[in-house]
Amino acid sequence: MGTVSFSNRSHVQLLLHAETYFHHHDLGLMPDAHWRPYARYMTKYIQPPGFKEVWDDIGPGFSEDFVRWIDGLLAKLQR
Repeated sequence: MGTVSFSNRSHVQLLLHAETYFHHHDLGLMPDAHWRPYARYMTKYIQPPGFKEVWDDIGPGFSEDFVRWIDGLLAKLQR
């Protein structure tokens, strides 16, 4: 397994976790006090070079609401 493949799998694992948290919060199953720090963490997680390219490749496999949220975070970083 190459470095790129490992990186993609690592991102997929974390993003699956993030998607679950996202939906738990969206459904009211997670309080804002737990969600806010996690959302800040995700904002930092997506900043390193190369994440956007990986996201462009794997993002379509996630739910539409979660994709819109991640895309919104990425758009804020580009301002």
